[in-house]
Amino acid sequence: MRHAAAVLVLAFGSFASLSADDSDIVKGLQNLSSVHRIANVLELRRTLAHTLPLQVPPDPWGTPYRISESPAGYRIVSAGSDAKFDDTVALARQQFTGLEGDIVFEDGKLIRSNRNWLYTRVTADGPSASALKELDQAEIDFLMMRLPVMRALIGAKATVNTMQLAGTHVATNHTPPPVELTNDAWGTPLRITINEDGTYRIVSAAADRTFDEASWARPATPDFNEDFVYENGKLTRYVDQTAALHSADLTAIAAVSQPPDPSLAGKGRWVRIAPPVEAPVVVARVEPHYPEQYRRARVSGIVILEAALSEAGAIENVGVLKSLAPGMDMAALDAVRQWKFKPAVQDGKPVASLFNLTINFKLK
Repeated sequence: MRHAAAVLVLAFGSFASLSADDSDIVKGLQNLSSVHRIANVLELRRTLAHTLPLQVPPDPWGTPYRISESPAGYRIVSAGSDAKFDDTVALARQQFTGLEGDIVFEDGKLIRSNRNWLYTRVTADGPSASALKELDQAEIDFLMMRLPVMRALIGAKATVNTMQLAGTHVATNHTPPPVELTNDAWGTPLRITINEDGTYRIVSAAADRTFDEASWARPATPDFNEDFVYENGKLTRYVDQTAALHSADLTAIAAVSQPPDPSLAGKGRWVRIAPPVEAPVVVARVEPHYPEQYRRARVSGIVILEAALSEAGAIENVGVLKSLAPGMDMAALDAVRQWKFKPAVQDGKPVASLFNLTINFKLK
């Protein structure tokens, strides 16, 4: 399978040195991008043949990632800038500040992350802004990879590559191909027929791992469960990839939420809104931008924020209590930071306050 799996080799950005002001933030963002790309391959290894290679460079600070896999799931841990793994905090699901903490990604979920802290320190038009765009794309790529049709598409491409290499060997040597070219991407042995006149046929059972000989004479439907047929140097039966993607159920996408920010309750002078405290009133609202990539992926739902207001009604702090997806969370935060309020009131006087806001992203 080493030939067929070539498309799965991770492509990581360079960790070259940048200006001192921005380089640490860039490394933090690159680290999160790398974790998502590793998770992409681990998701594929769960779906396709487990022998798919996993070639992972160390994190931006030079420490190898801790990667564990089992039939029950997988886990990725980055030690952070201090190059020290802290097993005592690895199970606490939360956001943290700084670069020293462990990043933990487990079975498609971020358990520990510093993404929200990094986001607030990105320099517009600087290297960190480019690194943030790369992270946004890595997050979307992982989101899409969780769709069965996307995993099947990659498996199909890898399988066709194997069939072509096997066919070249058969045509050249008139012998069965080597063992590494005898299974498809799902681990099912290819059916290889070599005739006395040198012609040959290679068939993959495809994503459902079940051969359907009766179907070989008719065109394939746009379904990656359909058998693939490669004969005498030509792919004679294959799935229309575009049609298969268009017919896929995008509602099957499960957004990858982040861990929450630590609550601000009890950490400042802010009073939680409850009688007799009168709630603040929004006087100017900015609607959040719906990130286009998430709209196309048909991700919708709510983000719950915790906002801290001053006695003058100004936003002093805001965090995510319930995440929807990283890009959606950031869009909600960006919008609420621009809102204007009349302050909360207690005993006729304005007071600093703490309250929750729900931002609803609805598809139209």
